[in-house]
Amino acid sequence: MHSFSCRWPGVIAVAACTAGAVAQAQQAQPQFVAPPNALSFEDGDCTLELYRSGYMQIRTSKQESWVLKILPQTVVTVDGEAEVDYLRPGLSVELSGTIDRKSILEKPISEIELINERGRPSLGLFPADEEGDNVRPLRNPGPGTYRIKGKVAAHKDGQLTVSIGGRRITGTLADDVAITFSSDDLAIAETGDKVSVKVWYFNNTKPVPAMAIPGKALAEEISITLAKPLAPKSRRSRR
Repeated sequence: MHSFSCRWPGVIAVAACTAGAVAQAQQAQPQFVAPPNALSFEDGDCTLELYRSGYMQIRTSKQESWVLKILPQTVVTVDGEAEVDYLRPGLSVELSGTIDRKSILEKPISEIELINERGRPSLGLFPADEEGDNVRPLRNPGPGTYRIKGKVAAHKDGQLTVSIGGRRITGTLADDVAITFSSDDLAIAETGDKVSVKVWYFNNTKPVPAMAIPGKALAEEISITLAKPLAPKSRRSRR
């Protein structure tokens, strides 16, 4: 018999960490290691019902309720869009455009990507036609077309100023500017978001709908797409 024994205080029973031997294997190898004799399923059309640090409750495409244990080895991605008002000083962003001698963008900014802050992303002006982790920022670039990675210095009255070291680049936001992001921060997800999962479970941890008992599983992969654009914290109605 295999079972999960951890509990989610005051809410519902949840999946435990795996057996000791599996935990040791995970410490030695950062990749996910499935528990022995466990079963798996994948579902790309789930809905997020509840999230707490380390745990997530979802409803699958078959309308089954599952509680997932999120491990350090779980691969997590959160994709979505953000409202224009979400832009704030200090936020790292990436955009493309042509700048003049005064570091002013010649055309309105139509697309912005929020940069994941983890790993200390490299900031600067990059060749417009080159991408990849090995591409380095240009030294002392003059007027031209670039991929621009910097921090928001100011956002007011439709104007955006991006700071790269001591240099500031300013541009006008298009009326329909698209702001997108990809993150590994589950804390920004909320009830109703679309979820795609790959999980592992045992026969005795499957859901029991007749008794309103959710299934319990370990998450190998979790991918979330936000149902609504990310808004400033002052207007976010999180759980």
